Amino acid sequence: METDHVCGYLIAHLWDCLEQPPRLHSYLEKELGKPTCCFIHDLAIEPAYQCRGLAKQLIDNLENYIKHMKLPITLVAVNGADKYWSKRGFRECESADILESFKADSAIFMIKSNV
Repeated sequence: METDHVCGYLIAHLWDCLEQPPRLHSYLEKELGKPTCCFIHDLAIEPAYQCRGLAKQLIDNLENYIKHMKLPITLVAVNGADKYWSKRGFRECESADILESFKADSAIFMIKSNV
């Protein structure tokens, strides 16, 4: 798809604590140790461009990029997005109280193996 402006994005980074996602709205102040996962911080597609496969393309690109690292991908799904992520192969996993920083009753920590 060709366009002259940004119509979506995916922000992800390596993370070294598989059991807990980074706190929302906080700086990543600690020095990164050996990465244990790739954390998806955010994914957004402009409404006019939704349902065109752009989100799938962004996620596929991320998975292909980190595949050689053999790291799982983690994220926090909010506002019912866990249904979408489940279709992409993510499953719910336990997490500590870190989810309280997401201020959503429905915040769910999810993981997908990428090996």
